[in-house]
Amino acid sequence: MSCFSVEPSGTSEDVPCECCGDTSRTARGYVRGQGGETAYVANWTVGKVAEHGAHLDLLMPTSRGFIGLSIEFRTTEDGPGFMVTDAGERQTWKKFPEAVLLSRTEVVGTPLATTAFEILDAIWLQDDRLRELRGSAA
Repeated sequence: MSCFSVEPSGTSEDVPCECCGDTSRTARGYVRGQGGETAYVANWTVGKVAEHGAHLDLLMPTSRGFIGLSIEFRTTEDGPGFMVTDAGERQTWKKFPEAVLLSRTEVVGTPLATTAFEILDAIWLQDDRLRELRGSAA
């Protein structure tokens, strides 16, 4: 049982994908637990998860402000999986200029990575708008 609770925010939003023109879907929400609240944004191209993957961006509070980190979902020859990526490469963060954007090397192998993946697990299991992503992982 997760120590985090997920609160989806609004409905998902659909816009044309910047790279292919197909429908790009965005879902937002909040994760509460362990004394804090993390905001998240999930983004994927409908029907193209296998080709494009999906991105989940987390905005986490710290004692010195907010940090932003990004996680990519991909299906590879070895199966589906998640990988921390450089947050500075994502467009999501333009809306949060106050956030300190973390690189992959600043996250991987740290206690922050453990927390981020616990939060990711909660989002993955509790936000029904990610059903398409979960289905592509099956």
